[in-house]
Amino acid sequence: MRADGSSKFASGNQWGYFPSLALAWRISDEAFMKNSQEWLSNLKLRLSIGTAGNNRIPSGSLETTYSLAGSGDKHIYFNNTSSVVLQRGKNLSNPNLKWETTLTRNIGLDFGFWNGRLSGSLDAYWNTTKDLLMQTTLPKGAGYEFQYQNFGQTSNKGIELALDAILVDQKDFGLNFNFNISYNQAKIDKLPTNKIWQSSGWGGSLIAGIDDFLIEEGGRLGEVYGYKLDGFYTTEDFTWDNGWKLKEGRVNPTESGMKVNNFGPGSPKLKANADGKIEKERLGNTIPKITGGFGINARYKSFDLSAFFNYSLGNKIINATKLASGFYSDTKKDWNLNNEFNLSKPADELLPGRTLFPRLAVWRRRGVGSKNKIRTGKRGIFSKGNYLQFLYKWKPLCRRSWHTYYWNGTCKRKSGTYH
Repeated sequence: MRADGSSKFASGNQWGYFPSLALAWRISDEAFMKNSQEWLSNLKLRLSIGTAGNNRIPSGSLETTYSLAGSGDKHIYFNNTSSVVLQRGKNLSNPNLKWETTLTRNIGLDFGFWNGRLSGSLDAYWNTTKDLLMQTTLPKGAGYEFQYQNFGQTSNKGIELALDAILVDQKDFGLNFNFNISYNQAKIDKLPTNKIWQSSGWGGSLIAGIDDFLIEEGGRLGEVYGYKLDGFYTTEDFTWDNGWKLKEGRVNPTESGMKVNNFGPGSPKLKANADGKIEKERLGNTIPKITGGFGINARYKSFDLSAFFNYSLGNKIINATKLASGFYSDTKKDWNLNNEFNLSKPADELLPGRTLFPRLAVWRRRGVGSKNKIRTGKRGIFSKGNYLQFLYKWKPLCRRSWHTYYWNGTCKRKSGTYH
């Protein structure tokens, strides 16, 4: 049993109690496993269940906080002199906050073969987190922007495998290899809110208002939505009448509530449904299904070498760099990373018959003004080297009692006293 106290919560909710239980059975030590001792060095079954708490919220969430008004805020004037005033913060206090709790369940198997030359573990887990401490957005009429609340429940289920192999174990040379892999699936069990769209905010104010993640009860975390590119408009899609006019029967982004700058040949064409409407589609999930790592440890006489790498598979990566640099308007020439989409002149200055190259345009949601850019995603196959370490072990120096130093590889005793 563990008890944790936190001053971030009000009286009555300050203390959280988190029990846990763990059991283990070393099967390899049992009498009926005696005949396997020549090749089986370890076999242990583990079971555990327990709870853990989380209180990672800003201090002061229990009470109304104030700050000094800035130069751009309204001030009170006395005798035609501006006075310093306090104003409420953006967060509404919540005295009912309590500990977020995670219940973990685990079953594992440790094993070793041939006197530990090959060892590892296999674990299956199921974690459930309830009373999540989340910052929620309040209606504008509340007078505050945010409030921390306890709501919702998520779960994680998965399996992990770790292996360690001693490949070579000689006096002057040794080589070890380690490997681990895990599969995880996250789910939103409970979500008491009607706001299912969320913004990742990867571009700050540049993409303010773009909702690119779908969060709903029963769904998965990391579900990313956006628009799919369906080619580019060409001169065959337009007629010329003192400007480019889209022909009938073509997908018209303005009919889907979009406003397009410099719309014409070369503009991107977004995929539409059977009714000709452009809608967001599921592009994938940003959370890897498989993660892991591998490494080596080698030694040769006095030299040591260690290297470790990690990897992830099965997720989508939003190429925010390409999105942020995918503009034609207000982009310096040759600075655009997608320079192959640039035009030497705007589309509305070109006449039919000219050679046009595709370009990326800026798309805006009518009435909102947010930039709904094309989602640029790619398959998430990721590998990264965590560290590479190279060491040399110096042999000891022998020292005589009268402080005369000299090199002696084995430090054999000669005349005098060594220490």
